[in-house]
Amino acid sequence: MSNNNLISIVAMWSEVNKLSREFLSQSQIALKLGIRRDTVRRYQRMFETEFNDRLGREFQRRRRKVDAYEDFIKNLL
Repeated sequence: MSNNNLISIVAMWSEVNKLSREFLSQSQIALKLGIRRDTVRRYQRMFETEFNDRLGREFQRRRRKVDAYEDFIKNLL
């Protein structure tokens, strides 16, 4: 998962929670943001710490193509 994708997920989670505090329904939030209602529900149920933990696990789980060459690159630098 790219950093841009992670940033967009964080922004979406934040926006869902902001709109929830404004008392919009799940359907209204989904329509406004162009996402599924299930995603809205999932984001609403997550506390900030849980969301951060989940993002961290997702980021660590993904291997980068350059990881195999990390030592080589460090030696060049």
